[in-house]
Amino acid sequence: MKKFTFIFFILLLSFCFGCENIFFDRKPDENPKALFENMWTTIDQKYSFFQYKDIDWDAIRLQYNPLIQDDMSDDELFNVLGDMLNELQDWHVNLNSRTDISQYEGINRNEDENGFFTRFEQDFYDPNILEEQYFIQTNQADEDIKVANGFLHKIFTRTINGNTEKIGYLRFSSFSLLLDTKAFDEVSLRFRQENVKGVILDLRNNGGGFLSSAQNLAASIIQREDSDVAYSIYKSGPAHDDFTSPVAISITQRDTNNLFNFPVALLLNRNSYSASSFFAAFMRAPGFEHVRSFGNNTGGGSGLPSDYQLANGWNYRFSATRTYSPYINPSDIFIGEDQFITNSGSPLSHPNGGFDFEAGVPVEFPVSSEQFERYREEQLDYLMESTMRLLINNSTVEWQSLPKGSSIDFDL
Repeated sequence: MKKFTFIFFILLLSFCFGCENIFFDRKPDENPKALFENMWTTIDQKYSFFQYKDIDWDAIRLQYNPLIQDDMSDDELFNVLGDMLNELQDWHVNLNSRTDISQYEGINRNEDENGFFTRFEQDFYDPNILEEQYFIQTNQADEDIKVANGFLHKIFTRTINGNTEKIGYLRFSSFSLLLDTKAFDEVSLRFRQENVKGVILDLRNNGGGFLSSAQNLAASIIQREDSDVAYSIYKSGPAHDDFTSPVAISITQRDTNNLFNFPVALLLNRNSYSASSFFAAFMRAPGFEHVRSFGNNTGGGSGLPSDYQLANGWNYRFSATRTYSPYINPSDIFIGEDQFITNSGSPLSHPNGGFDFEAGVPVEFPVSSEQFERYREEQLDYLMESTMRLLINNSTVEWQSLPKGSSIDFDL
């Protein structure tokens, strides 16, 4: 019996040591060095903005490679890989483990040390003022905000210079839901029945979502049968300048009855990112002459992200395309306070022609933070008030002819 117990103990002990190897040893392709090399090489061959941002990826490898050690913990490895990814300064780039996520957040509220953009907490947008002064009924002529599937809508009544008119309002806080086209058509029909003078389309702080949602919204308001609104190029080889020929992004009118035939004031800010930037760029194409943009340049994000997985199960993504608009000219770009539209040492124009909006889509009518803050103190949203005034005071022809960059500094 004692002999049997001793043998059982030895077997149990060896099994336990075997379990230690099973649970704690890393497979060759899961050791930190292998994971680092795999990620660095994949990004080197497939990331799309090295030239645009003037990033020396080889130098970054030399910087981070010494930090990778075979005996480092998963948390330590995650932090090093996350820091390396943040060198791309791209909000479409992130690393996701089973317990953590690393994403570029920028260095400060304005422009970072390399000239790239950082996100704003509140940029020409105050949700409290919108909620308290615009979304609830503030006079008998107005109504409470209504909630549709994926967007808010309301009709405002305003009297300006003796003219009483109705203005429609649409707010898309995200494109993370597919556009409910039936709901949108019902709201558009109601706007038409109420004879609204124009519509405010509010995409401030819309961080993006499904590009198809932005495309469906564009297809719902375009005023021609179809239009090539932008062009994308895709990585086609390992070299940083290996790209396909341009591929057109086309918008086809969704409803030939064209329910949505109003002048549109598009409200944007630096937190309008990714799919919102795509939408803003689409609005500069033929077929959208009735849409004019106000506020601040968008946050950019013209590269569609691709997803990859490391051998240890961690997922990461990064921009793998570039998109540009041939309808935005650098001479259209207005640079003012809080409007950082140039990257230091980086070209604005895409080599194939047009404007690559990775750094942001410029608005046609920029405002300054002083203008917005002046009216915030009076619990007014300057962009809401000024665009309502413009929509009421201008005919459709005058609206489309407003010169880009003209002042909208009203005494409200």
